Amino acid sequence: MGMDLFPLANPRRVALEALASVLTPPPPIDLPAWAEHNIEFGSESPFPGPFSLDRFPFFRRILEVLSPDHPAPFVVLRKSAQIGGTVLAQTAIAAVLELVPCHMLYVHPNAGNAKKWLRRKFRPMVKGTRLNAAMRPEGARVGHSSMAWERIDEAGSLQCAAAESPNDLSMASYPYQVQDDISKWPQDNGAGDPLTQADSRTSSFLKFGGKIFRASTPLVSPGCRITDAWKEGTRESYHVACPHCAGLQPLTWENMVAATTDGADPHFTCLHCGCTMEERHLPLMIDPKRGARWVAENPAAASYCVSFDLWAAYTAIKGWRDLWRAWERAKGDPRAEQVFYNDWLGLPFLVVGAAPEWEALRDRAEETGLQRGVIPPRHPILTQGVDCQEDRTEVQVTAWGPQFRRYVVDYVVIDSPITDAEGQRRLTEQLNRAYHDVWGNPRATDMMAVDANAYTNDVHAWHRKLKSGRVILVRGRGGDNVPPLERVKWERSAAGKVVKSSRRWYNVGVSGLKASLYAALRKADPLDLGYVGFAKGLGDALFEGLTAEVRKEVRRNGVIAWQWILPPGKRNEALDTANYCYAAAFKMGVFVRSDPAWEELIAERDIEAVQGQADLFGGAADAAPMAKPTARTLTKHTRSLADRLA
Repeated sequence: MGMDLFPLANPRRVALEALASVLTPPPPIDLPAWAEHNIEFGSESPFPGPFSLDRFPFFRRILEVLSPDHPAPFVVLRKSAQIGGTVLAQTAIAAVLELVPCHMLYVHPNAGNAKKWLRRKFRPMVKGTRLNAAMRPEGARVGHSSMAWERIDEAGSLQCAAAESPNDLSMASYPYQVQDDISKWPQDNGAGDPLTQADSRTSSFLKFGGKIFRASTPLVSPGCRITDAWKEGTRESYHVACPHCAGLQPLTWENMVAATTDGADPHFTCLHCGCTMEERHLPLMIDPKRGARWVAENPAAASYCVSFDLWAAYTAIKGWRDLWRAWERAKGDPRAEQVFYNDWLGLPFLVVGAAPEWEALRDRAEETGLQRGVIPPRHPILTQGVDCQEDRTEVQVTAWGPQFRRYVVDYVVIDSPITDAEGQRRLTEQLNRAYHDVWGNPRATDMMAVDANAYTNDVHAWHRKLKSGRVILVRGRGGDNVPPLERVKWERSAAGKVVKSSRRWYNVGVSGLKASLYAALRKADPLDLGYVGFAKGLGDALFEGLTAEVRKEVRRNGVIAWQWILPPGKRNEALDTANYCYAAAFKMGVFVRSDPAWEELIAERDIEAVQGQADLFGGAADAAPMAKPTARTLTKHTRSLADRLA
C-alpha cells in the first residue's frame, strides 16, 4: 500500500535528465554563416572581397543542404559554366574540415584537373582562412605527393582523385565526397563505371550523415550524367520576384528568346503582369526579402536527393548581353549550339539519334542541286575529307559559306589504296584538282583532311613527300566531350617509342560532329542557318552511308553508355568523310569567320560571268562542266586560301 503512495523514480531517466540540464547540444553546422565569416576572394576574382550571400542569395540553400546536418545524402547542382559551382564545393570542403573534420574525397575528371584545382583554387582559398595553420599537404615533410591534404591534428583530410584512374577510386572510404564535372567523366575507366566506383567510397556512410555533392555542366542527352542525377532529385529552380508586380517565376531561356526581338536588349517578360524584366532589375528579382526562393518540382525526393538547376541569367558574373551575343554566334551550327546550351544555359543538348531518311535527301538533291562538281554561289571555301580503306580511298568535297551553310559538291572513289604508289599519286591529283563555280571560275581546295588512323605510316609518308600546307592528317575519337579538332601531342613511332607528334596530326571529335550533321540534315530551307545542300548525281551510296549510323544505349562490362552504332551490312565512309570535311573547315576558321570577312572573300571569289549570274538551282550545268582531275599549276586567283596565308 505504501509503495503505491510513493512510487520509485526511474534511475536511468533521473540520470539522463540531470545530464541534459547541464549539457548544451552543439550548435547546428551553419555553412552559409561560415562562408561569410571566413571566405574572402582576392584580386583574381570578378568580385574581390568577403563572400556575400546578398550578391548570390540562391547559394544559401545549396550551402544549407551541403551541411552534414542536412538529412539528404545526395546534393546535385546542374549549372552553367563559371557561375560559382566550384566555389560552393570548396567552401563546403573547407567548412567541414574546420567545423566537423573528417576524411573527404574530391573527384575530378582527370589528374590534370585535380592538380590544377589544388594549385589554383584550394590552396589560395585555404591561405585566407584559419585552415591555413591547421592544414598541410600530406607527406610534405618527406616529399610525398601533394594530391592529399591533412589536418595537422590528423582529425580530417582531403584526398583528390581522378575519375579516369581506377586506383584513385579504390581502397579508402570517405564520409564526405565531391564529384566535380561528372558529365565529363569517362563512361568506363578500364574497371567499369567511375561514378559507381566513386559512390562506393562513401556508400557505407550515407545512412549516418554521409554526403555526396555532384556538380557539373551538362553535355548531351540522352546519356548526360548530371541531368540523370538531377532528375532523380527535387529538381529545384530559383523563382525570382517580378520588379513590377512581385509575381514569382523561374527565368527560362524560352522566355528570353520569345521576349527579345531583333535589336532589343535581352530581357524577360513577367508571366503575371506582362512587364519587361531587364538585367538592371536582377538584384531586386533575386532578393529573398521580396519572396525569391527555390521551388521544387519533385519535393517528395527531399530526404534522398536535393537537386538544383542554375544558369547564367541568374548571376551577375555573365551579362545578359554577353549571353545573347554568344547565342547569335552559335545559332545555326549544331556543334556551337551544344556548347552554348551547356556552358551558358546549363542544359543538355538533345541529340537526334538518327538522320532523316536517305531517300528524302537524295530526292531533294535531284530536285534542287547543281550538276555534280559545280560550286554554288556564296560558298567560297572548299574542303575535302578523305577516308582510307584497304582497297580504295574515298573523298568527299564540300563547299562552305556564311552562317554555317555547306554544300556537298562531289564524291570520289579512288580504286587504289593509300598503301601503294598509284593510290598516293591519284590522291595528290585529287588534292590539286580544280573544281568550278557556276560562272566557270576554277577553284582550288583550301584544306584536305586525310584519315591516318588505319594506315598511319603510309599516310604520314605520303604527307611528308607532299610537303603541302593544305593537308592535315586526322583520326576519329569517340566521346561526347571531345572537341571538333585538337592536336595530337604524342604518338608512337614505328619502333614503338613515344615521340612528339607532327604539327599537322589531329584528333577529330566524331561523336559530336555526327550529332551536329544529323541535326543539320533535317533543315529543309536553303536559307536556314546550317543548311546542308547537295549536288545532283552523287548516287544513292553517298546518302545511304551519310545516314547509316544511329545513337543507341549500349551496356558493356556492366556500364551503360550512349554510342553511335553502325548496323550490320551498312557502310559509313560517306559519314566519316563528311566529318573530315568539317575538320578541314574548322582548321580554316570557317566557324569563327566574321560576316565582313565572309563578304570580302565572296566578293573576291564569286566572279560573275559577263552574261550574268547563273541559276543556282538549274541550268548551271552547261555553264561549268565538271572538271577532270589534273595537277596543273593554279593561277593567282585560283590558289587556295591556305596557300595564300602560308
